[in-house]
Amino acid sequence: MTNQTLKNATITPENGGKINGLIQLKQLKLPVPNGLIITNTKDHTALTIELSQFLKEGTTYIVRSSGQKEDGVKASYAGQYTSVRDCQTLEEVWQGIKACLASQSKDEVKAYGQELGLAQDSSQLAILVQEQIEADISGIAFSMNPLNNHDQEILVETIEGAGDALADGRVEPQRQILSWHSPQTDPKLEALRQSILKAVSHFGYPLDIEFCFSNEQLYLVQARPITRLAAKVSMGSWTTANFRDGGVAAQACPALMWSLYREAWQDSLESFMLDHGLLADQEVYRLALMKYARPYWNVGLVKTAMSRIPGYTEREFDDELGIHKVYSGDGVKSQLTPKTLLQLAKVAQKLSSTTRQHQSQAKEINVDLLARYENFEKQIAQLASSKHSLTSIENLWREIIYDGHLASETVYFKQVFINTVQLSMKKTAILKHISLEAFFQLISKLGTVSHLRPTTDLQLISDLIQQDATLKAYWQKTSTEQLTMEVNQAFTQATNQRGDLSRLVDWFHAYGYHSERELNLLWPNFIEEPAIIIEKIKALLKGKRPNQALNQVLSSKEMDQILQAEAINPHRAKKIKESILSLRELLWWREEFKDISTRYYHLVRQISLMLGQQYTQKQILKQPDDLFYLEKESILLWINKELSMSQLQKKAEYNRRYCEAYRHYQPAGDLQAGYELGQSQQSTGGLQGIGANDGVVTGRVRVLTDVSQISHLQADEILVTPFTDTGWSHRFGSLKGLITETGGVLSHATIVAREFGLPAIIGAKHATKSLRTGMLIQMNGSSGAIHILEDLIEESR
Repeated sequence: MTNQTLKNATITPENGGKINGLIQLKQLKLPVPNGLIITNTKDHTALTIELSQFLKEGTTYIVRSSGQKEDGVKASYAGQYTSVRDCQTLEEVWQGIKACLASQSKDEVKAYGQELGLAQDSSQLAILVQEQIEADISGIAFSMNPLNNHDQEILVETIEGAGDALADGRVEPQRQILSWHSPQTDPKLEALRQSILKAVSHFGYPLDIEFCFSNEQLYLVQARPITRLAAKVSMGSWTTANFRDGGVAAQACPALMWSLYREAWQDSLESFMLDHGLLADQEVYRLALMKYARPYWNVGLVKTAMSRIPGYTEREFDDELGIHKVYSGDGVKSQLTPKTLLQLAKVAQKLSSTTRQHQSQAKEINVDLLARYENFEKQIAQLASSKHSLTSIENLWREIIYDGHLASETVYFKQVFINTVQLSMKKTAILKHISLEAFFQLISKLGTVSHLRPTTDLQLISDLIQQDATLKAYWQKTSTEQLTMEVNQAFTQATNQRGDLSRLVDWFHAYGYHSERELNLLWPNFIEEPAIIIEKIKALLKGKRPNQALNQVLSSKEMDQILQAEAINPHRAKKIKESILSLRELLWWREEFKDISTRYYHLVRQISLMLGQQYTQKQILKQPDDLFYLEKESILLWINKELSMSQLQKKAEYNRRYCEAYRHYQPAGDLQAGYELGQSQQSTGGLQGIGANDGVVTGRVRVLTDVSQISHLQADEILVTPFTDTGWSHRFGSLKGLITETGGVLSHATIVAREFGLPAIIGAKHATKSLRTGMLIQMNGSSGAIHILEDLIEESR
């Protein structure tokens, strides 16, 4: 049999979105009426036999379509294809199948696809012959409330009888809102709540679920993604800019990570704005919130503060961070009037004073944070090497979280704030006299940036292997698994090590705190999973090296030559050079303090893993990583005996479910009150972004939507992705260019891209939809222009 029953089916593209959604609900053991999936209607005789065996006398069936584009993440095609109800005989089912197949040629179906910018194709519909439920109550449930975008509410709309009238909008439904975390007294609503939460945790994105009740029994009859969510909030303007590129908002953020970031961000940003007179005390309120399991920061309030800084222009601020604009022109600018001039001068003076003081202390602060980090690392190693009391582990956890991490993150955030305001004051003035290309050249080649040191040292290990023909041959023929086992063994051997293994052990001790998804506490560090680095060395041995030498420093002479080429007078060039040197120092220190921050998150992960394992052994938590789904305040309440075990476990369960429910969802990066831009809205303009590093290159496109797909990258491709966080950086060396839909000119990823000499474009809206893997394009890293030279997709290559 080529066709399958719903309860025994496997997911395939041929099934279409509707059927695949029902298969997954069935696999979750949720109540779904059984049905026969038909993907082959050409063999009439065989299908007649299959239908005769499946259909039961006295049972009514509904014949439903399931297109390959139907119930997808880009469009639902809801109601576009025909469904035929009340089929009882074989002949009636056959007529229903014919009606469904004919519906894909309807004019309204073609118009729907054209309106959404979807290409027409000849993909065949799958058909589902499903047991029809005679409903007492029918309804639609949204796993998040689309009326107010509350991400932990279920909106339920119901009517009496069959659901056709509700889907067609002919009847006003009864509306109810259920909290994710509040059990319902009505058994039917509670069964619905639990089923929806189970489904959304499995799918990992917001769902629109059709259901019905018959004789008090719940049935789920459809599950599809909610494809159009407005990028709005009840008040203010919020963004994940910098958070996303830094990594903390790159994926769903577990509760422990959120609580760490929230406190450090709120405390440091609030102090910075108040200390410099950017806002009055009564103007400062909530500076961070969690939405769709991602942390957002209050960009509206920050812009209010920035408008009190000389030289501020809203458009430049948004371009530098990659924030979506909803205004025309330059937006808000700081106004130099007699009334504001004195206040702006005071603010500028305070900011300059803070900058000088912070930079003069930066080296001392860096040394102190590193010393504390090494001390914490030794204490963790001591706890791991011998049996210690739970209290000892809890005490060290508390010290690392509340003293070490908070100190490190506060320093890093202060550097970020200083860089932001100094850039606002200096960049505008500089670009009045030199080109953007020259500006990028002047702020590149920062020297020994910490995040590049792991890459340069790996190249040295690769060179060592390359120089020994026998060793190189061994690396090329030996599996990653075997080499990983040898590295792990080398960690415990003090002598008689091969040179490559000895160097690798040193590398892991020096840089093992990094990971492919930094700022994601759930993700293992390189020292925990050496195989990633083994693969990287294998790639280097194949010649996949960066296009330019790393750790280069732009000399004073080179700066002078760049400025001379801009044809400006020597006096002006001297002033610009002073400003550039100041910006370069700020950029370098931001990267150094980011590296320190990464080290402390490594400590947080290690001590939290240890504490989670202890709690699991003592049955305080159900599994070790439950600890990552608890806010630090909840853990501290437990340690202080102010929270019961059941409360602790319930909080971990709720937070895990919330994180899982949005893990595959890519929310809008910017949320604004009253703003109605849907997630699936298409760009009306051409392919254009913001230049982030100069250079014009031609190459094939590789579209990747998540860092988990990074292994698909080939040498000399142009990477096109929604955004890049720190996990992408170690692959920049083999790329020809970088295009992102969001991100900032001075984000970590673009700074690293410049050090690799990689042409980069940010803010290219809808680039991952407009460009396809295999296309030949030309990109201009200065102007942000993208030109398609050859429309060739991967499948036809």
